[in-house]
Amino acid sequence: MSMADITDIGEARSADHLGSWASQGWGGICRSRSWILGILALIALLNTMDQAILGVTLPAIQTAFRLADSQVGLLSGAFVIVYGLAVLPAGAWVDRRSRHALIALGVALWSACTLMTGLARSYPQLLAARMVLGIGEATTLPASVSLLGDLFTKRERGRAAGALQAALQFGLALGLIGGGVVAARLGWRAAFYVAALPGLLLAVAAGTLREPQRGAAEARGAFTGPARRVEPGAVRRLLCIRSLVAGVLANSFVLFASTGVGGFIALYTTRRFGIDLARVGALVGIPLLLGGLVGNTVGGWLVDRRGHRPARAPLEIAAAASVLGAVGLVATFTARTPAAFAAAFLCATLAANAGLPGLLAINQNVVLPPLRGTATALQQLVGNLLGRALGLVLIGAVSEHLHDLRLALLVLAPGALVLAAVCAALGLARLPRDVRTMEREWATLASG
Repeated sequence: MSMADITDIGEARSADHLGSWASQGWGGICRSRSWILGILALIALLNTMDQAILGVTLPAIQTAFRLADSQVGLLSGAFVIVYGLAVLPAGAWVDRRSRHALIALGVALWSACTLMTGLARSYPQLLAARMVLGIGEATTLPASVSLLGDLFTKRERGRAAGALQAALQFGLALGLIGGGVVAARLGWRAAFYVAALPGLLLAVAAGTLREPQRGAAEARGAFTGPARRVEPGAVRRLLCIRSLVAGVLANSFVLFASTGVGGFIALYTTRRFGIDLARVGALVGIPLLLGGLVGNTVGGWLVDRRGHRPARAPLEIAAAASVLGAVGLVATFTARTPAAFAAAFLCATLAANAGLPGLLAINQNVVLPPLRGTATALQQLVGNLLGRALGLVLIGAVSEHLHDLRLALLVLAPGALVLAAVCAALGLARLPRDVRTMEREWATLASG
């Protein structure tokens, strides 16, 4: 019997074991994979919805507080920097302690800070609220990815990651559309008040979840030993996984483009086309909604469909998607009418989002289960500091220096996606070997 056959049998047994969780009663529901994935997806949705509300209300906030473009960039960038610095300690918690408890605490904290954003009466207060909010939001993705890795087998992770990524994009679109409508009718502060309540409810729901054992979805089964402590040596070991590093860098450049565009898209469309906040939300939010849902769903399906042979599929799809996304962004920022802008932006978001599930699934496929929280935290740390923060600050600074926001977006955002494609391509040759290495090491740990 070949190693592939053994892996298939092991994954089938893991799937049967996981599927049997949904036993009778409320406890069984809270243990089922679909329930946990649904709660995690709603939390991911709320995470990006809050960020999108800030983006769509920035024109009103800029006017209210009389902010320069560089201050607007710092407002978003400060959140991202704090998020990036907090995510590694959060990942260490994920690999050692209760994941659902950390998620519940994080959601409650960021919901309170969302409320405080609406209550802010000065720029320093607004900046402080966004910085503390970054701490709360840093907790959820490492814990979510770690849980998904123990709930879904290697052949299901692309679709699970696609569902999580689609929820992130749906939240972004919902924040832009709903936040724009609420801000236009009730004022920008009301949009943050409305976003705060669902988070408190989801924090309670997250506290009811039950967790699978570490490695429960692996072919060799779960590991019942003590949780592994996260030390500097563990991080150095992760950095030696070349395909993981390639995925981390590719993800960072995708975040540079997506966050940079998302942070300034409302300002760009109001200046370019002279439309109000409600129309901005629809013009930008609808392409983000469709592109996020369809792109991530198709991307996740492609990863699982092509992920059997070869194992390089996650990075192949990410590289191709990034190139197509770059072409779409060039068309977006050269469009002369709102209709052409919306069509090009839809194509760009469809393409770019198709690569994201694979970049998330790599963390589960090449990293040992007890270190997946730290691996995702490392990805988020680099992604937020190199990608999101740099994208927001650099685009804002270049726009202010050149007095041309369109040129800053046209050059920097597509260029970042091209770099993402290059990074993904550099990890292709090593990915199958890294997957096999992880499976051998886990088989030794689980059997010992």
